[in-house]
Amino acid sequence: MDKTVTVRIDDVDVKVEPDSGADVNKNQLRIPDNRPPFNSKKLAIDKGFKHYQVTPGRQIANKEVNLFRKPINKTQQITKLKKKNTKTAKQEINRRYHSNLYEEIDKRDRQCKEKIKGLYLLYTTVLFLGTEAFDNASLSKIEGKTWRQVINLMWLTVPLTWLLSCICIGVWLYVWKCPDPEIIPNYYVGVISYAMAAVIATLARPHFTVAVSNFFTGLRVGAVAVGESFKVLIAVILLWSRPEWGITCFAVGQIIGEILYVITYYTFFWIYVNTGDEVDKNFAFQSTRDFFPKWSETKPFLNERMAMLTQSVFRQSLLKIFLTEGEKYVMTIFGVLSLADQGVYGIVNNLGSMIPRFVFQPVEESGRVFFSQLLLRGKKFVEQPKDEAVLAYQVLKHLLRVMLVIGSIILVFGNNYAFLLLDLYGGEHISEGSGPYILKWFCVYVLILAINGIMECFHFALMNVAETDSYNKKMLLFSVVSLVSTLLIPQYFGGAGFIIANIVSMMTRIFYSILFIREFYHGTEYRPLKSLIPSIPFCISLIISSLIMKLSESFFCCDQGLIFRLVHVGIGGLSLLGVIGVIYFTETDVSDFVIKHYRKTKAEKREAEERKKAEEAKKREENGKKSEEDKKLE
Repeated sequence: MDKTVTVRIDDVDVKVEPDSGADVNKNQLRIPDNRPPFNSKKLAIDKGFKHYQVTPGRQIANKEVNLFRKPINKTQQITKLKKKNTKTAKQEINRRYHSNLYEEIDKRDRQCKEKIKGLYLLYTTVLFLGTEAFDNASLSKIEGKTWRQVINLMWLTVPLTWLLSCICIGVWLYVWKCPDPEIIPNYYVGVISYAMAAVIATLARPHFTVAVSNFFTGLRVGAVAVGESFKVLIAVILLWSRPEWGITCFAVGQIIGEILYVITYYTFFWIYVNTGDEVDKNFAFQSTRDFFPKWSETKPFLNERMAMLTQSVFRQSLLKIFLTEGEKYVMTIFGVLSLADQGVYGIVNNLGSMIPRFVFQPVEESGRVFFSQLLLRGKKFVEQPKDEAVLAYQVLKHLLRVMLVIGSIILVFGNNYAFLLLDLYGGEHISEGSGPYILKWFCVYVLILAINGIMECFHFALMNVAETDSYNKKMLLFSVVSLVSTLLIPQYFGGAGFIIANIVSMMTRIFYSILFIREFYHGTEYRPLKSLIPSIPFCISLIISSLIMKLSESFFCCDQGLIFRLVHVGIGGLSLLGVIGVIYFTETDVSDFVIKHYRKTKAEKREAEERKKAEEAKKREENGKKSEEDKKLE
């Protein structure tokens, strides 16, 4: 009996024979148990990778099965390999079969990852546009504003993000190209879920503003940690137990993570205002009802100046979102990179952005709050209160110096350990390609990003409404420069071109911030921008360290085994200690500023704990006296 069956693949009839690895019976195609990769995990193999999760031995009847990336005629391939024996020919056919299959799986996997990144871009877009302007206005030092007006203003972020989410849902589903539903099912569920997650996050925005203003740093970190941890945990559990849900697993995790983020804020402040601790009697909120909008009989619902500033900054944020996320929009809309290059770029971008996210961003947020509450908007240095202006100068100078030092260290050491880091993280697939080249450029970008962040938090804290409107017009020019750079440069530099385009865009913003800071301090003896000139000993230490690490990389890294890699890492560690030693003895302003800030923070925590203990002891003593009086009365 002839067991050969013809399967139609990409409009081509392909004969599949039993000895090619597939057991066939008339119109049925079965994958044997011993044929990889089906012996280890479930894998959807029908056309589109959607409808069937095929386990070993399961049959698919009356379906057109697409297993090959390109049509393969096994008879023709055997003819081409006629010089080889039959066994060798069949092995070669199976090898090519598996190669094509794995390439197809890898392609589909990258498509799924890119669409998930697109959903996160939707989330960040809605959240940024819906909250950035309100955060800046509420944290600014504005005469006459009250906490009641701040809370009323921050609750307006909820309807705004709802409106923005509806607009973005329409853009993501009906304007931009949606993925093939057979490749990525339930994509619309993911779009709606990520947009709604942004709306849910704004329910805690008033609490977030109160936490930032009162320097509840631990609360902010804890809320984010709880939300992100459960978001990842739930997604992993659902992917393991319900893999057929696909993108819905991430959507459910995102929604639950944001709900827990909001609950963390609500729970903390409910406990904080209901403990009866007299040490917090000066806290502006005496009940949980104070965190919700309310009309006042003596004050208007919103502060007029704060509302005008919000409107002006919102127009600015429409341009700023493109400057900060421009390359992601370009990749999503125009697809200037291949899926493989997008995957490598995404990995490098995620690794490289860890330091800006966990080191620079908290410093920038704290700096923005500090400068906003210390200085008056629209006033020059000579018009500011002298003590506050001098303090702001010292903080700005030291922050710029600290960021320069940290960014320079990342630039030098990152360039010498880019290959090793990517090789350890993702293996040869990432380290042998354009990954190290992209990561090296990202190290340059980190230095520029660190400096720009401090400059802009000072710059934005001082602009009044008129200056903000003027800056918005200039940001339009910045956006044009960013768009042109993002479209043109990647054509010549690949994935690194997006990093270079970001550097170009960031340099234009730094240039304008420099002009603003110079104008602010014009006519005074204060020159905070001089702190951006590194000292000669620091530069020499970085150059020597770079040469040592280059030699170490050529001798010990990275194809000579684990021991030599550890030696290379050890040499880098010693070089870093040497640079830190030079900083400690020569960059005295930096070391003194860091040490002073650390000691001050530690002392404040100790004083707060002592006050709390004293209040608790006093409270216990009062309760004891009250109990004794009650006993006497009885």
